[in-house]
Amino acid sequence: MIKEILTLWIVCLWALLSVKCLNVPPGCSYASDIFTCNYRFALPLDANLFDPKPQRLKIIEINGLISSADLINFDTMMVMTFNPLYAASLEIRCTQGGGGILTFTQTSFSGFGWVKEVMVVDCEFTHIPEGAFTNFGSLNSLRFEGGNIDNLHSGALKGMNLVKDFGAPVPKGEFIMINTKLVAGGIPVSLFANSGNVTSIKLCNTRIRVLQANVFSGLSKLAYLALSDNTFTYLKAGVFHSGLALVSIEMAHIDWLCSCSNLWFMRFADSNNIKLSGEIFCALPDEWKDKGICVNILELCMAVLVFLACLGLPGIMYFAVTNNTMLKRIDKTSNIRSYSMSTARSSESRFSIGTLNTIGIMTIHDLE
Repeated sequence: MIKEILTLWIVCLWALLSVKCLNVPPGCSYASDIFTCNYRFALPLDANLFDPKPQRLKIIEINGLISSADLINFDTMMVMTFNPLYAASLEIRCTQGGGGILTFTQTSFSGFGWVKEVMVVDCEFTHIPEGAFTNFGSLNSLRFEGGNIDNLHSGALKGMNLVKDFGAPVPKGEFIMINTKLVAGGIPVSLFANSGNVTSIKLCNTRIRVLQANVFSGLSKLAYLALSDNTFTYLKAGVFHSGLALVSIEMAHIDWLCSCSNLWFMRFADSNNIKLSGEIFCALPDEWKDKGICVNILELCMAVLVFLACLGLPGIMYFAVTNNTMLKRIDKTSNIRSYSMSTARSSESRFSIGTLNTIGIMTIHDLE
């Protein structure tokens, strides 16, 4: 109740402070508390010409360089006058329909430390330099949508802190890249080296062909990770590790190259109580194409282990039993409703048959 009263008081105070004549700079428009300025007509933008101050600023139709001379006096922003219902934000949108090239340097956004959420839409980058976002200080959200990046410097996020802002309307602490093509085909191994406070990373449809094993090292607060719709076919062992705080991993629409060793991430997710979401299907080898990875590859792996166990190798027997326990706990999100295994001795004999109950726990029935 006290929190609601305080919020109402702050909103009322903001309303009183912001009752002034509206002043919109040339090349800009104002609607729904958002200033929208056209790159072709509005630059240079002077913060002193806005009234109220541009708490939510959108720059559109960008095709070229944004320099520190194009954005002036933004260090004079009065945060106390901001509407507490919205996060202070900057949206950078290139030429509509794509094709707009954006170039900026480490000094381009001087005085923008008041911004908490940055979104870049449909922009083509030839290069994002080291420390490109330094002047933003701490961000609640950094988001890229569409466009492409030819060269992403490994230190692009250096000097900027991605952290969940509990004072924001929606605390996020996120780095998002959706439908943005990484021309190099990967994330620089040390891109997140200075992002130890990030809690959510989403890299979807970014044309990632390979993820280095230590790309997420040091991210002790990373809880949510999404890697859907990328072009990698397997993950190197160690991409996910116990030093992370993962509770959910999403990997939908991946053309998996299936093998026993490539299943390591499923065993890791199970043993660390991580929700693994997205339908996981094999693309290769051909005999398992378009079939669930759990049903087919674990079937093969377990069959081999059971055969070796029957030869009297106790260590193998223990490993087989351990992995069979993992199978019993396959999450419902894998869309698996049953599985079966054949021993190496006879393709007709069944090792075990299981079905998922309503809470997603595998029940093993009698051997046949």
